[in-house]
Amino acid sequence: MFSFDAATNARITRIEAEEGKPAAEFIREAVGVWSYMTADERRAMGIEVMRVVVNREMGSRA
Repeated sequence: MFSFDAATNARITRIEAEEGKPAAEFIREAVGVWSYMTADERRAMGIEVMRVVVNREMGSRA
């Protein structure tokens, strides 16, 4: 069992409502995929994900 901060819980709840995918399934899927990657792949993917989020957030403020 894992716990997340309030902002993460809110995003997971929103995904569940919008996509109809139960939160537990969404989390299992994400962790399952992440666990197949090597450490270098996880680092590279983490950097790319952060880039996408920052670009989206910066664009929403422009």
